[in-house]
Amino acid sequence: MDRINGGEENRKEKVIMKKSVICALALTGILCFFGGVQGKAAEISQESKENEVLAVEPYEVTTGSAISIYNNSYQIQASEEEKENIIIPVVATNSGLMVYDMQLLGNIVTKGSISVTIYEDAECEKPLSEQKTYQIEPELEQSITDSVYLEKGQNCYFQIAVSDELVTEEEEYRFCLLLQEYNSENRTLQNKEAVYAYQNGKGTTIYYQVKAKKTGILTIDMNYDEFSYGTPTITLCNNKKKAISANCGIHIMNAAKVKKKKETPAGKNLFAVSKGTYYLKLSGVKGTYKIQSNFSAITDNSGKKKLKAKKLTLGGKAVKGVILTEDKKSNYDWYKFTLEESDRVRISFQGSTSGKEKLQLEVVPPSSAKFSNKAVLNFSGIDQNGSGKSGTQWPAGTYYFKINKTTTKGTGMYCLQVKTY
Repeated sequence: MDRINGGEENRKEKVIMKKSVICALALTGILCFFGGVQGKAAEISQESKENEVLAVEPYEVTTGSAISIYNNSYQIQASEEEKENIIIPVVATNSGLMVYDMQLLGNIVTKGSISVTIYEDAECEKPLSEQKTYQIEPELEQSITDSVYLEKGQNCYFQIAVSDELVTEEEEYRFCLLLQEYNSENRTLQNKEAVYAYQNGKGTTIYYQVKAKKTGILTIDMNYDEFSYGTPTITLCNNKKKAISANCGIHIMNAAKVKKKKETPAGKNLFAVSKGTYYLKLSGVKGTYKIQSNFSAITDNSGKKKLKAKKLTLGGKAVKGVILTEDKKSNYDWYKFTLEESDRVRISFQGSTSGKEKLQLEVVPPSSAKFSNKAVLNFSGIDQNGSGKSGTQWPAGTYYFKINKTTTKGTGMYCLQVKTY
């Protein structure tokens, strides 16, 4: 797999890692890991640990703590005699994408190459990746960077070969190694806390558990790695992981605009939910990304029948409402307002829906007002405006608004306000 760039936060992390390469070797020891390792197992140490390190474990990138990643860098040491077959055992804590970043320490006298192959077996007979060869030049700070996908608990083995042409001033070869892991497993999203993840495209799915303490809106924000691609689809599921919403695409920012604004491609969607536990099913992503759930409570005081319609004050504050997945198309939110005399009316009807679902408002006039056609407003998508105005004066009387969704699995929220002009 080609190099993966985890975005701005990861670039900061790599800067910190590069600063750590000057640290002294804290401990060394001959690594005797699993039986059958072919070649000389490297001596491995970690500045944050006092004892000898017997295995290298990737740091799981969650919210991107640069300090934690710095503490998780390793130093690898091998003698001149061992340089052509240096073995580094690795254990993955979770399934996901492992990204490695390695630097050769010390002063380089003559240029040469370093080859890296990753195997799934201790005998180094079953490669997980193709051999990659990197040319190393004197007086240049160069990183050896690539990635490989690992299953949960899967052992793998780095085999490093340093060419005879590559000579350093020291009698040994030392490397600084940083391993990062982008989790591909189901997990819980805490409110307003972003996490990183990796998915391998079509056919791969992650379920994110989210909780709503009351009725409101779950807004899902995603930022994509610049090398990621695919057509992400998000679906709201109940607490048994059964889909209760339509499959919704995530809107990705235009790549040209992203480059111009120096931003990463971003996506957003939302679902109106009642109190409970839900799962967000995410599929169709290939690459690394960051995802965050933000919950906002909404008090919906609309009437559920025409006789109990919520009264609106002309020129008053906007009211908010939600249309839930469990609501039927035949369920309406009812509002009413009264014109004491004939006047022109402006209706502000704005909000958001999940995916391409649609929310609709229909005006129900009094018998004194005869409309030639139904007065209907609607909107679809994120942060949309379906507002309208009468154009001509409406007769005095009491008018009703009824708001509903137009599809069975539709969901969304709205803001409603009415005034004269």
